[in-house]
This record gives sequence, structure tokens and C-alpha cells, in this order.
Amino acid sequence: MIRISLLMLLVLLGIQGFSQVEHNFKMDPENTDCHLIKNEDKTPDELISEITSRTFRYVQRINISRYRSPRSLYYYSCDGQSGYIIAVINESESVLFTDIQRTTWDEMLETRDILEYYNGQFLKNHSPFTGKPG
Repeated sequence: MIRISLLMLLVLLGIQGFSQVEHNFKMDPENTDCHLIKNEDKTPDELISEITSRTFRYVQRINISRYRSPRSLYYYSCDGQSGYIIAVINESESVLFTDIQRTTWDEMLETRDILEYYNGQFLKNHSPFTGKPG
């Protein structure tokens, strides 16, 4: 009887130990290299090139229209909380926005008119990345 009680106690302690694992640290994204991006000393085109060549945890694209501007929007986030928006204006021009909260991107996805939201509320509250001077 004592052996069974002792065995049950050990099993319960083992289960409790596994169920109470606490993670109080921030993990780097696995299989990504987006955390290596540095914004300083880059032109917008250089930073766009670096962003599009890296691996992110979260990437989403909205195709709007090839006849309207912007034609499409891309959202890149390394941590799922904030990231970059690249607005493709035409075949040779893109505009970059940095430090865009995921909630802002989600609002844009949920709006009835993405172009109206982008050209109104979004541009009113966010400035394009201008990069290094001159």
C-alpha cells in the first residue's frame, strides 16, 4: 500500500512539474533572420531591398488594383506585433513605412475601402521612411 501511494505521489509530482513550466523570456523568431535588419544609414530603397530579402515570421500582401495607387500593400513583421508596410505605387516606385503596429494593419484589412483608409487615416498618422540624408 505504501509503495502504491509513493508511486502515485511521484507520478503526480512529475505531472505537476511538467505542467508548471513558465516562460518568462522572449524567444527570438525561429527560422527567421529579420531581427538582423538595421534601419539606420539606409535609403528607403536599400531598406526595402533588405526587408524583401529577409525571412519574417509574418508576411501578408493585399493586392488592390493595377490601375489605382497604391497597387498593393505588404506587411512584414518579425515579432507579430509591429513591422513594416511597403506600398507598391507602380512598377518602379514603392513607399516604406516603419514601426507599424499589427493592429493598424488589421484595421486596414477590415476596412470596407482599403484605398480610402490608406490615403486618409493611414497617411495622416504615418510618415514614409526617408532614410539617411542626401
